[in-house]
Amino acid sequence: ERLVSFWGVLRLETCSGQLAIDNAARIQALRPGEELHSLALSYMGCTVSTVFDVKADSVLAAKYSLGFTSFVVAMLITLVYAVSLASSKYCIQPIENIMQMMADFANNPLDKMKTLKITSSEHAETSELVQSISKIASLLQIGFGEAGAAII
Repeated sequence: ERLVSFWGVLRLETCSGQLAIDNAARIQALRPGEELHSLALSYMGCTVSTVFDVKADSVLAAKYSLGFTSFVVAMLITLVYAVSLASSKYCIQPIENIMQMMADFANNPLDKMKTLKITSSEHAETSELVQSISKIASLLQIGFGEAGAAII
């Protein structure tokens, strides 16, 4: 009984050819795709053959596979979100600020350019770029003056 319940043995044929376990009705009732594994062992002219029902193992493997796939999908979503936040903070937002600063300067070239106050060392390159644009704008204002505002 333990072989049937724990190991899923559906058929066990001993050395003498006797069927110790025969669950032919269960074997016939299995649908296509439900798995059976056969095993035959020979030793000194004695052959023992068994047929195992591995449906429970297949179901458990499928559940583990589903759990692992769900974990991988959750990790990918988390990583995409983290990369999106980082790219927005360090790339997209500073460029949008610079573009807004340039649009404000283009709309009214005679006003003093509003510079962004960036003190963090994380944005050192952005700060240098903003300072360079601000200096170029002030040189254009000085060089062209009020008469050259239309050119700017």
